Amino acid sequence: MIKIGIIDDNVQFTEILIDFLSTFNDMKVIGAAHDGMKGMELIKNQKPDLIILDLIMPFSDGLSLLKNIYEEN
Repeated sequence: MIKIGIIDDNVQFTEILIDFLSTFNDMKVIGAAHDGMKGMELIKNQKPDLIILDLIMPFSDGLSLLKNIYEEN
């Protein structure tokens, strides 16, 4: 099973994406965050296999989040 984390500040889009991905038997959305800081917490705590990441978000944009992930590993 592929564990997916969604990090996007658009709550409505996130909900639609979760509904769509739930139709696949081999995928599971393990969490969603709506800003970069919460996204980093999601990654640390849930350790998703795949992250769907928005680039423009409040508090920490997607590129800064990617940089933080890279620096921590």
